[in-house]
Amino acid sequence: MHRDNQVPPPPPPDLDENKAIMEFRIPDLNKLTSAITPPTINAGHFEIKSVMIQMLNAAGQFGGLPSEDSHLHLKTILEVCDSFVIPGIPPNAVWIKLFPFSLRDKVRTWLNNLPANSITTWNDLGSKFLLKFFPPTKNTQLRGEITNFQQKPGESTYDA
Repeated sequence: MHRDNQVPPPPPPDLDENKAIMEFRIPDLNKLTSAITPPTINAGHFEIKSVMIQMLNAAGQFGGLPSEDSHLHLKTILEVCDSFVIPGIPPNAVWIKLFPFSLRDKVRTWLNNLPANSITTWNDLGSKFLLKFFPPTKNTQLRGEITNFQQKPGESTYDA
């Protein structure tokens, strides 16, 4: 500790003295790793077809707007992905590979800013996604509907 209980400054970063200043602005491409760890696939070949991405785009990309339903988005991804049966490829591998293509705007930025290789399974991805993007207004609305549940006269419990 220095005088006045100050924390000492961090050491300077290791700089390659032989590197030109212009080279410091070029990112290390090895550090641009996705947050999603690709699943191990034992099949010989797995290729994302353009029709898969087109179907996701037609179903609608998720941008995190309050009017968008994050649960419905995950269900839609599953429906689109399940329409492609690829021999030897587990469905969850298809889901996790196609998920980034279903995002736009701030949600894509959120995924890109997660720590590298921090997502290893579909459940992990879905949980992190829902924790971040399940709109509080939707949660409040659903709680209100449960709390204020009323059965009308002559209405069955099932219909209520």
